Amino acid sequence: MPESPEPESHADSHDRDKLDRWRQGLEQDHASSFPVCAIFLVSEKDQYAHDSFRRFRDSFERRNAGFHHLVIFGQHGVSTTVRALLAKLSLAPDQLPCLMMTAGGEGKEAAVFPLPPGEEPTASAAGEIPSPETVLRQVETVIDNGEGMRKLGDIPGGTSRGLDGRTLAQVAATLLTQV
Repeated sequence: MPESPEPESHADSHDRDKLDRWRQGLEQDHASSFPVCAIFLVSEKDQYAHDSFRRFRDSFERRNAGFHHLVIFGQHGVSTTVRALLAKLSLAPDQLPCLMMTAGGEGKEAAVFPLPPGEEPTASAAGEIPSPETVLRQVETVIDNGEGMRKLGDIPGGTSRGLDGRTLAQVAATLLTQV
């Protein structure tokens, strides 16, 4: 008797729905004045990163960002969406949690910032990893001053990752066909 397929996990279905909504927003937002897209990649255990996402959300909402400008994947578990985005960025699973930022949906390069894992940063992580609050303050300056990706790349602690010559909107559309 053939094996029946495993049911889709809650994490996979939740992130797939969010991926589709994110893709739609990116594809419809061609002339946005909001210059940044920020994507949190986390696991369900990364409460500190979840809390950091909420602070980013509050800031972005005050600046009239849309849903697609700030999204979090992995809240309910490391989904196929999270794994696919990690692979796209040539990141290993042990590099969760992290924050990826691009110059809007048309960005073809990402700045990736490691985030402290777990509930609170350890003393060693606090010295090695820039705090999400520090990154947020610098991103707010970039947004408020109308600066673009060049300035995002200048934020200390991030590493530049190409998107294989594709825009973030194209990456989202491709991922949707793969997960």
